Amino acid sequence: MARVPFRRNRSAGYDVVLEAGEAAVLTRLCEELTTLLSGDDEPSDPSDPSDPSDPVLERLFPRAYLDPTEVEAEADWQRLVHDDLVDGRRRALATVEGTLAAAEVRRGRFELTLSEEQAQAWLAVLNDARLALGTRLEVTEDLDLSGLDPDDPDTAPYAVYWWLGVLEESLIDVLSG
Repeated sequence: MARVPFRRNRSAGYDVVLEAGEAAVLTRLCEELTTLLSGDDEPSDPSDPSDPSDPVLERLFPRAYLDPTEVEAEADWQRLVHDDLVDGRRRALATVEGTLAAAEVRRGRFELTLSEEQAQAWLAVLNDARLALGTRLEVTEDLDLSGLDPDDPDTAPYAVYWWLGVLEESLIDVLSG
């Protein structure tokens, strides 16, 4: 039976146990998302079709108005909410990085306890990391991960994508009680 990384504990918190390699991957993903967000202090210009926005940022911050004639409304929306959305993601990343850094390491495993608020930040970061990686890998709904060759070096990012989904599902299950 597979190890469950998240468990509700008796004190209304959530216990997390990650292998050292898992904690390292998650830390690296947080660093990459932080770097990505550091270049996103300004929303892309919805009126400029030549704006070379990063597809990951477009996925993390989708347009509110899909109608191309609603350029002004989209620009207003971006001015109103974009900075708050970026700040929320940065706070969630800082929470995950901080809780990982404070984890107790026992027998090569990172053990920590999250509050409800911290668990929600973890969920947001896991979701963002999975969205970002899936966008980079151009994942579609019909992707079949069962046939991946573990000896193929190109398999690693797909394995991380799959693992993020497992973590996210596990945390959702625990949070939903």
